[in-house]
Amino acid sequence: MTPVENAGRHHILSWPWVGTPGEYTPNQEPSFEELYNVETGELSKALVRPGDRYVRCGVTTCVGQNAAGKPFFRLRDGSQERELEESAMHGLSQDRFMTVHPPGRDQALVDLMTGKSGDLGLRPDAKGRMTSVQPGLTNDRLVWYELKGKLVIIDLARIISS
Repeated sequence: MTPVENAGRHHILSWPWVGTPGEYTPNQEPSFEELYNVETGELSKALVRPGDRYVRCGVTTCVGQNAAGKPFFRLRDGSQERELEESAMHGLSQDRFMTVHPPGRDQALVDLMTGKSGDLGLRPDAKGRMTSVQPGLTNDRLVWYELKGKLVIIDLARIISS
């Protein structure tokens, strides 16, 4: 998310979509409920239902917790909603990927379009600390982290749905 010069609080999510950060989650991740397409003038308002919490919306999708406290994924218009497994949710990248820490398992990358996930290979160190990978925080396309002395780079744009 890049601030737009001379545009107040507007940030570029994915050109030409810009928005003003709304509420922030406990992890200080902003929600973009209302987006504006600077090329066409189209306005996109995300559906946030009563009781929804920690909702984070990108250009096409939203994740958060419903009124029952269950994590969800859905399109901005509220359609195609499905529950996600209980986990800590982090980051939204290209409206498609997030990382989770399922109870009793290590960090995984989840493809929100397919529901498939993959273990990132990250394990706690001797003191119980573990690197946390969050797609989309610094780059809309690449996720990188060190694993056993080597740099692991995942190009999210090359992951195809099947």
